[in-house]
Amino acid sequence: MSAWCSTAATFAPAAHATPSTADAGIHRVDQIGDLSYQAMFAVGVQVFEYAGVIEERYNDDSTIYYTVLRKLHTPAQGTPGSRRYGFIGAALPATFAMYPTLGHPSVLAHSSFIFGVNPSRMTILPGSGLSQCLTFTIGPVGKLTGGGALASNTCWS
Repeated sequence: MSAWCSTAATFAPAAHATPSTADAGIHRVDQIGDLSYQAMFAVGVQVFEYAGVIEERYNDDSTIYYTVLRKLHTPAQGTPGSRRYGFIGAALPATFAMYPTLGHPSVLAHSSFIFGVNPSRMTILPGSGLSQCLTFTIGPVGKLTGGGALASNTCWS
């Protein structure tokens, strides 16, 4: 890390994960709102919860915030009351960070590429940007208070 950049992170407790065997799916982001929370897991919606924020300072005068999300595999997992997100499309990593925002952490899913996160150190993986994108975001949907989006394997194609 260079002298002009520092990183700090705060994270919520980890949830225990068990893999889902769901093969069914939905095809449009706006369909997420038509499903009950339990059904989302059965039809292949990838459900994530807020895991924390990675904060980076540049030149001592600006700060960017990466909102980190952690995958939930069953409706019973996760921290009660945590902000939840739903994604359809390409498989996402178990832990990832949304594109950073300037000045304050993002609370809603937003369109752009994602960053890989080292889950044991909770740091951004070098060179991990631009590998996957979130697009066609929607606002809060029922228990998915963070909203949802379509996940794709390529960006800007």
